[in-house]
Amino acid sequence: MKTEFESVLLGDYSDIILGGTPKTKEPSYWDGEIPWASVVDFNVTKKLYNTEKQITEKGLNESNTKLLNIGDIIISARGTVGKTVVCGVPM
Repeated sequence: MKTEFESVLLGDYSDIILGGTPKTKEPSYWDGEIPWASVVDFNVTKKLYNTEKQITEKGLNESNTKLLNIGDIIISARGTVGKTVVCGVPM
């Protein structure tokens, strides 16, 4: 039995955003209230509620980091590529 698949672009069905890491040498960006997801957190569960690190509002506002919503899907694109997790809380 032959099955045919249509090739589609992910960007046609979703918003693709790239984020960034707040400067790790800037202490005022870290140890805040906002969960900050990294691939280390992806190995724990498929729905993420807690992260190893947190950032401050200042770290969010002064970097390329983006705030994601509950239900958003994160796909790792650097280091370990292709790991996925669903946001269980804004992060």
